[in-house]
Amino acid sequence: MKKKVLFVATVDSHIELFHLPYLKMFKDRGYEVHVATDSDKKIKYCNKKIKLPIKRSPFRFSNLKAIFALKKILKTEKYDIIHCHTPMGGVVARLAARKARRNGTRVIYTAHGFHFYEGAPILNWLLFYPVEKWLSRYTDTLITINAEDFERSKAKFGKRCLDIQYIPGVGVDEKKFEKRLSDKQKKELRKSLGLKGDNKVLICVGRLDKNKNQGFLIKVMRELLWNDGRYHLLLVGSDENKGKYQKIAKRFGISDHIHFLGFRDDVVKLLQISDVAVSASKREGLPVNLVEAAFLGIPIVATDCRGNRDVCEFVGGKLSGQGDVLDFAKYVERGSNSKRECNLSNYSVAYISENMERVYFRKKRVLHLLITSEYGGAENVACTIIKNLSDKYDFFYASPDGEIGRILAKKKVDYAPLQKISIKNIRKIIKTYGIDIVHAHDYKAGFIAAHSGQRCILHIHHDFQNVFRRIVCSIYVSLLGQKFMDIIVVSEVIKNKIIVPKRKKEKFIFMRNPVAVVATKRKIVSLENKDYDLCCVARVSSEKNPKLFLKIVASLSDTIPGIKAIWVGNGNLMDECKDYAKEIGLDDSAVKFIGFRDNPIRYINKSKVFLLTSDYEGYPMSIIEAMSKGLPCVTSDIESLGKIVNNNYNGYLCSTETEYVDKIKHILTDKKEYNRLAEGSFETSVKLDNHIEYMSQMSCVYNLGAQ
Repeated sequence: MKKKVLFVATVDSHIELFHLPYLKMFKDRGYEVHVATDSDKKIKYCNKKIKLPIKRSPFRFSNLKAIFALKKILKTEKYDIIHCHTPMGGVVARLAARKARRNGTRVIYTAHGFHFYEGAPILNWLLFYPVEKWLSRYTDTLITINAEDFERSKAKFGKRCLDIQYIPGVGVDEKKFEKRLSDKQKKELRKSLGLKGDNKVLICVGRLDKNKNQGFLIKVMRELLWNDGRYHLLLVGSDENKGKYQKIAKRFGISDHIHFLGFRDDVVKLLQISDVAVSASKREGLPVNLVEAAFLGIPIVATDCRGNRDVCEFVGGKLSGQGDVLDFAKYVERGSNSKRECNLSNYSVAYISENMERVYFRKKRVLHLLITSEYGGAENVACTIIKNLSDKYDFFYASPDGEIGRILAKKKVDYAPLQKISIKNIRKIIKTYGIDIVHAHDYKAGFIAAHSGQRCILHIHHDFQNVFRRIVCSIYVSLLGQKFMDIIVVSEVIKNKIIVPKRKKEKFIFMRNPVAVVATKRKIVSLENKDYDLCCVARVSSEKNPKLFLKIVASLSDTIPGIKAIWVGNGNLMDECKDYAKEIGLDDSAVKFIGFRDNPIRYINKSKVFLLTSDYEGYPMSIIEAMSKGLPCVTSDIESLGKIVNNNYNGYLCSTETEYVDKIKHILTDKKEYNRLAEGSFETSVKLDNHIEYMSQMSCVYNLGAQ
């Protein structure tokens, strides 16, 4: 399925002026590019244009309509990325995309200059700061374009938005400055504007409004003209102040020196006939007009505000105090006598594109969260996923520190050991590594992930036998279900037992644990070459019922002298089981607990029968591994194992100790029966080989979430 990206802004001009290179970037990578603004005008590199009733004013009712309209669109259009711009574009998109985020859509917001800033009116802080702080929790990546916004975002929004980037602006295309006007062309352009050769020209590019504050520049012009009548000011930009500044110029009697040019598409040419670039803005994100002036080596004088400050400090422009006419005029007089060439590659489209490409197309980062420090079935599944999908995603593994650390180091898995499993510690890891998705294995890990503030997946590995556990798990999923992108169950039995509302049930995905059977034909081996009669690969813990395993071995030793059994795996009952074995007359030659081994297949290969006595299971990979080596399997008669073990075909399901003993004795003493069951085991493992399908499905889960 073709990937999709949506750009959202209030007006078309914002997209056309600043973001066409990034639309092209997505187009070149094979994405379907959609743009949503307040009109249906066609835009270059856009596959689909969406009209939304977004308005600049936060108090317009149509913005509420836009949220619901976009929300409806997001139900049908499964976007991989939504990149929103402009204050209201950011509000509308992030509110509409809350559910889409849970389903895997990544939401990026570029703040082109927050309305709350150092020295901003208190009303701005009261209105806009709480909104942005609240919306930061619905933002996957927040891009700031100046130092002040970046530092404030990290300090104030860092707990909610875990990926905050500083990228200096939208980029300026250096190529448009390569062709310079000749002296003759400059003279002709000046003449067309009514300028003489000795005039000193100031230029301000930007829409005429209260924030750009061109009225202040008109006052500066009055001051300059008292001393030198050669000054002229070019005001380039659409008039959104209804002629207010023209009236001020007329009242001051300097209309002939103020040129209201409106919108122009030849700004680069106008800059080349200017002596000083000026800005009187009260706030800026990162002013492109000043950056373009700097690329042409034109001196800059600007008011001291966020954005202006970033550019002037870098290129050596002059900063004047807000409202200080005399100070500003003094800098203009000084600045008009010299020019400064600067290395501005950090503001170029090439540099910004490189940074945006890193933001847009970096691999998703997935954290596997487990609550044990040992290595068992769930840990094996996590490591298998990491090994096979590491070319598509960056994986990290978090669990309590212990034996697992050594194993993960050997497997070359990035490990974040925890002294304590807690929401606070997981949030710290998420922030440190820039995690996009937390893949939580089983319930406790899922609870922590659900409160981590990041998108998460719940992976349920174990079945539950009694009614109490069933009720608890059903309540758990009912309460926390909305927190998870998907809920993966390894058995349909588990899915059917959990009773939840239909909308929560839709998030369930049945995925048997990944199994890869390398051989295509079972290798016939001699039973006489086997070291062990019975083998179990599992944790030595209560749910595996290891004491029943020992009782079975003890009973078999009465009729099969010299019987040998091996248990591969660690667990909290290891010492207790060793003591119990001695207590019932089993010595080290009869049963061995050898702890964890990196390659349990080696011990399965040396065994005749696989024995599993669990009280409950999910989908044990060890059984499939044993079947792939042609071992008949004798297991407890529980529903989840009944989906794998087929009586009298690949093994037997047993309920009592006597049944276990009788079936195992029959298998070990009848070679023909053994070979028949062994063949059935291998054929079962081949049918259950789902490795390629599993990895493909897991990749879809990480990319899209529940559909």
